[in-house]
Amino acid sequence: MPRCVRATFVVAVGLVAALLAGPPATAQWSTPQPVELVGWDTAGVAIATTRDGASVLAWGAYEPDEHVWLGRVRTVSANGTMGPIRTMTPPEHNANRLALGVDDDGDVVVAWHHHINLIDKWQVFARRLSRTGVRGPVVQVSSEAVDSWQPSVAVGPGGAAEIAYDVYGEHVQRRLRLNSSLGPIHRMGMTVHSGPEVIAVRNGEFVSAGNRETGVVVTRIAPNGTIRRRNLTAGFDSHSAGQIVSDRRGNVRLVFRRNRDHVNFGRIWRADGTLSPIRRISVPGEIATAANVSSDLEGDTILTWAYSTDGYNYRLHARSWRRDGTLGPVLVLDAISMNSVNGWQFPYAHSALDDDGNGVVTWTRREPEPDTGALGVWTRRVRRDGTLGPAVRIQRGAGAVVAMTPDGGARMILLGETMLYLTGP
Repeated sequence: MPRCVRATFVVAVGLVAALLAGPPATAQWSTPQPVELVGWDTAGVAIATTRDGASVLAWGAYEPDEHVWLGRVRTVSANGTMGPIRTMTPPEHNANRLALGVDDDGDVVVAWHHHINLIDKWQVFARRLSRTGVRGPVVQVSSEAVDSWQPSVAVGPGGAAEIAYDVYGEHVQRRLRLNSSLGPIHRMGMTVHSGPEVIAVRNGEFVSAGNRETGVVVTRIAPNGTIRRRNLTAGFDSHSAGQIVSDRRGNVRLVFRRNRDHVNFGRIWRADGTLSPIRRISVPGEIATAANVSSDLEGDTILTWAYSTDGYNYRLHARSWRRDGTLGPVLVLDAISMNSVNGWQFPYAHSALDDDGNGVVTWTRREPEPDTGALGVWTRRVRRDGTLGPAVRIQRGAGAVVAMTPDGGARMILLGETMLYLTGP
């Protein structure tokens, strides 16, 4: 399925990108290529790849003359050639973050929120961009009766899109059809705290997760509109909803964190309706952050999180969760103090896997002396067996997100100090 990764960095920098091409064991990162115009600030970065190895980049760009945030996208071919920058939001909208989804062939759906002063309400909008570069109409997804914000987008293999968004802490979803018409609004009966998420499965389902008083609930919406829900944490103490991933058969993996002791757990809701046992992911006694999760099409999964025993000094951990349900050893990505990041931001890693388990994990830490005031972007290769390659510093930068092509190439967007870049091995 198309892979989409996003991060909400809001910094006064530009966009840069990089490519990682060739066999995973020998590939080297390319020279970063500028993505956005010089002098434009950027934020809310997202990246997705298609089945043929092309990529789509999305971000918010601050127009310095008009003083407005514009939602922008740019395509990158499988050989690394970048297409033109396309603005997807109307000039009267302030959109410093685009949610992004892409189908198998490269058709794009973006969504954003904007405050309409006339009705004094936040509203969610969406727009399609065809693989040939034709922009569809701007569609208002949410109801004007209520404030709505923080959208996410999932696009199925054939182009149908599901948009999830937040209405006063409630998870709401709506279908955007191929002709840009809208399906009915679904109130999912789940609470959200940092923006709802929805993923697309190869079988045409859309899957989301959220909290209820009784536990973390995962919801499947079938192509015919049938809705199924399962409580994956019933009777399992207090908890908070985490991330979900799926393999090609529709086996859904949920990773969540138990609140009272900050331990990460996982569970599988199989395509046949059965549930796996709950597995503990992080180590007891760790104060673990919520895990970042990525999966290949066979179900092999990599999880990353930060942990601390004193709330100041952290280690970034990684662990594989194999398709057969077994766990690999806990591996150390890096050791980081709070002074090694932004001083206010927990250490965090982003990861992505290709179709058969090769991937990349990336994180940010402060540069060594004499540049201790600057941040640098680091990566490690994830091998199919769950082991890690050596740490590689890419360049100075405030953050990065990464996505994988089906055959093992990587595309990374770097928030540099003066530009947004694309790079890859």
